Amino acid sequence: MTLSEDNVERIVRAAETIETSLAVLSEKQSLSRSAYLTDRESRDVVERRFVKLTEATLDIAKTIVINDSSVGGRHSRHGSLRRIHRLHRLEQRSNRFCQLWFTRNTGTAGVS
Repeated sequence: MTLSEDNVERIVRAAETIETSLAVLSEKQSLSRSAYLTDRESRDVVERRFVKLTEATLDIAKTIVINDSSVGGRHSRHGSLRRIHRLHRLEQRSNRFCQLWFTRNTGTAGVS
């Protein structure tokens, strides 16, 4: 698979977003549950970083999958649609994971 310079740059930016988000989440990990629940600003930061992390990960996956010619051929519409459908299922699972994480760790129903 050969990626254009724009796609490589897109992946690099997404990877940098992931790295930054993980660093912020790591810093916030020391918060107790009660501190997390009472500090709205910290909750906003954590929730936003999970969203950014998920979006960046999906952006990398979409860029790679759409440019991958090994599944159904680059010009195969069916192959492209099949890959996009798989990404959509991945996105749904990722969103569900975030909802479950917030419910388990905060007792609330997810990102507001």
